[in-house]
Amino acid sequence: MRGVMGLAAAVVLAGCATVEVTQSPIAVTPTEPGARGLDVYADARVRGLSAPRFRGQEVVTVRTAEPLAQGGAEIADARCTLESGLFEAAFVTPARVLVPDYGPSSLDLFIRCEKDGRRGSVTAEPFNATLEEEGETRTTIGIGSSLSESERVAVEFVLGPARDPENDDYQYGTVRVTLR
Repeated sequence: MRGVMGLAAAVVLAGCATVEVTQSPIAVTPTEPGARGLDVYADARVRGLSAPRFRGQEVVTVRTAEPLAQGGAEIADARCTLESGLFEAAFVTPARVLVPDYGPSSLDLFIRCEKDGRRGSVTAEPFNATLEEEGETRTTIGIGSSLSESERVAVEFVLGPARDPENDDYQYGTVRVTLR
């Protein structure tokens, strides 16, 4: 479902003229003590606590627009904030924001924007881009799956090799915030 929503947003944006992103990517600022760079869980891992694996960074493009009923035209220069509970950023649209990549454990992003009294907000959820590329035809079996070896072989024979979502690519896509 997340991928379908991301695709729908991309289709909506494709029909609108887009404003070029001219500013350099903006890195989020961790709000947790012990973060190293973008990795907000670094200190927890050093202390031996369970924490998601840091995979690097993901670029999230944020755009603002008027409602589709009013034409859906892009609105540039809206002031925005992005928050996850563990990191934050402030920027002006359109923008590219660098966020930490934790694969399937990547955090939802709450984005609020405002310009000339118009406001909007959206929660951006990461989606499994690997499954979208493959058409979601393969089965997902968690690491702790209770299938026996013979059951696993039978499933792989019928549906293809089992996958581990920890190895998949997760993305946010382009985030569109409607200002009302």
